[in-house]
Formats: sequence, structure tokens, C-alpha cells
Amino acid sequence: MTNPTTTSEAFPAVKPGSTAEMFLLPSIDSLKEARETANKQMNPIPSCAFGLGAATYTSMPAATPPSLTAGESCAIISFYLRQLKSICGPGAPNKRLSRPNEISNTASILLRRFYLSNSILSFDPLKMLVAAIFLASKVEDRKISSKQLSEHVASLNKEVSVDDIISHELLLMEGVSFQLHQTHPFRALIGFVDDLRQFSLKKGWYPMSASEKGFVKLYEMAAVHLDDCTFSDMVLVYSPGKLVIISVWLTLLDLKSGLGYEAEKDRGGGGGFTSIEEEEDVEEDEDGNIVNDRDWSKVSIKQYIIERFAELKKFDEAQTTSLIKDMEEALKYAKVLRTDPTLNCCNLGEDYVDMKEVKAANKKCKKERTWGKEKVPPVPPVKEEGEGVVKKAKEEAKVEEDGKGEKRKASEMEVIDVDI
Repeated sequence: MTNPTTTSEAFPAVKPGSTAEMFLLPSIDSLKEARETANKQMNPIPSCAFGLGAATYTSMPAATPPSLTAGESCAIISFYLRQLKSICGPGAPNKRLSRPNEISNTASILLRRFYLSNSILSFDPLKMLVAAIFLASKVEDRKISSKQLSEHVASLNKEVSVDDIISHELLLMEGVSFQLHQTHPFRALIGFVDDLRQFSLKKGWYPMSASEKGFVKLYEMAAVHLDDCTFSDMVLVYSPGKLVIISVWLTLLDLKSGLGYEAEKDRGGGGGFTSIEEEEDVEEDEDGNIVNDRDWSKVSIKQYIIERFAELKKFDEAQTTSLIKDMEEALKYAKVLRTDPTLNCCNLGEDYVDMKEVKAANKKCKKERTWGKEKVPPVPPVKEEGEGVVKKAKEEAKVEEDGKGEKRKASEMEVIDVDI
């Protein structure tokens, strides 16, 4: 039986051990290499996986190299990932499936990790998506019923049975080496922003007192950027702590350029930043002076990292310099998450989703995939005895004077005959 490939197997240079060692790749560019390798290897799915009634799959001949590119694979996977929040997010239409963002976040990470070392040509992305939601709900202790998931998918005119969910859940767990725990960075963001606030007050970088709302705005805006980062391929390269720094750094750049954050009820529909001049609430300091976002120009994230890390004695100078350089490189990706489809962000703007590319990739996938090609067993022929019984029943129904009851009986037998 051929099993799903793990990331550490696909990349032997990655030292097995912690989740970070097994799943964080060295750069964004290395993701393309991982996906191309997965497409070339194309592991066949075992027949009736784990004996739970999964469909029978056939493997593709080794002599036929798949032509599906890493970009085309990403287009299909991203299409399914963008459905996550509408299925199980906080604002999901189906309230029975509505859960906090941690569930859709965990499902997104599990699915991304799985397809780093396994091809969509071998594993049905729709079934893997539903299985990822089911597994994530258990990992985060906010369980969603497999039956409810199956029924919801059926309401969308798709078919994923309960047996499919369970069998693909097992495949998903094996594909991620049973590393299921996810460290979400949102709580770390609260602590980081508060530490930056206290450090800034100590340095005299920000004129507002600790009780004012300036850093609340910083947190709210950073949370938006962090949501974009965690629902993109950046989670496969950068640790949660680095994603927090990236989000705060990017927010400070926004504030220094005169942008403020306009809160939205539903983050699934996009994001909104507005000019500080458009905001109705004007903040004032203790002396009654108007405080606008230009005051953020005094806050330096670089200086904070250098001095704060020196105080903690965690990094030496070379390590701190390397971290800052790494964060500056990451900023280039974080700035374009909503406009660059190659980063596979779930919050990608609708104007940047190329459905023609998705449909073309899906068409090619249908020709080369190994799943969904199970053979339907032929309907067994009706025995002659059955035909005779039905024929006799019809004749008797015609002879009866009232005829109604027997005709109804004959009609029922005809239905049974067809079902056989």
C-alpha cells in the first residue's frame, strides 16, 4: 500500500523533529520546487483506503509524466482554500458550521502542508478540504459533525460522504506526519503590541499615555495583516512569531503613510483601510492637542528589535541583523498578499482571481488525475423468473373487474424490477 508522502521525506535536508523543522521551508521560491516534486511523484491512493468504503482508485502509468505545473496545482488548491471561511468561518451562512477563525486557519495550514508533498492528481482536493475542516475542528476542540459537513456539501450540489471524510482524514493525518497542533499567532500579537507600547513610552517615541487608544488601532490593523499572512503560503516559510513582527511592521508603514483602519463585521469579504482624514473620531492627548497618525513616525520597529532583543540576551548582533534582513524580505510578500495570486492568500481580492486559469487547470487535472476514475459495477441482468412474474402480474391485473388494486401492485413490481 502506497501512503501519502511527508514533507521531511520529500525534502531530506529538513531535519525531522519539531513542526517547524518538518514544515517550514527556507523561502517562498522553495514552495514551487516542493509542489513540482509532488506532481512528478504522484502517489496512487490505495483501493478502499483503510477499509472504510472509499472509492476504488487506479494509479497512473509511470511512463506517463504529468504535465500539470506547480502554478496550475496552486490555482486549484487556492480555489478550494478560498471556500474555507464561507464554510466554517465566523460569518459562515450555515450557522451549524460557523466556528472561530482558528478552525479555518488550522484547516488551511493542514491542507497546505499536505499538498507540499502530495499531488492533487492523486488526492481529491474537495474531499481533502472537507476532511481538513473536520480534523481541524477536533484539533481545536470545536468539533463539527461529519454528517453536517456532508449535508452542507450536498446542498452545494457536490458529493462527499461521511465515509469519504473519515478515510481522507486518515490520509491527511499521515500526509502531515500526524503533526496536528498549530500555534496560532493572534495571542502573541496582543503581547507583542503591548510590549512595543511600553517600550515606546519608555523611549518617548509616542506622545500618548498608556491608557489612550493609539495602540488599540495598531493592534486592529496588525490583526488584519496577520489574518492575511496566516491564510497564505507565508505560514509555510515563516514561524508564527515572525508573522507577528511582519504584521506589526507593515501596520506601522501604513500608519506612517497616513492610513487608518476601518473595522469590518465580516473579514471574509475583504479588508478596508481608510485615510485618517476620513475618520470621525479624532484622538487628543492629555493637553488637548490633536494626535494623528504622523506621530507613529517616531516608532521604529528596527530599533525596537535591536534594543529589546539585546535586553533579553536571546540573540547576538549577527542573529539580530539576520532577523531584520529576513523580515525586510518578508515585507515584500506581505504587501501584495491581496493582489498577488501566486501567494495563495484566502483573502485575495475578487478582481485578482483568474477563473479562466482555474478552469483550464481543472480541465487538465481531470485528464491526468488518478482519483474519481473508479469503475461502476455493471447492473446484474434480470433473471427470467423475475420477468415472468412481472408479466403474469400485469396480465392478472387486466382481468380483475375493479383492476385498481392489482394495477397498483403490478406498477410496484415494475419499479422493483427496474431497481434490480
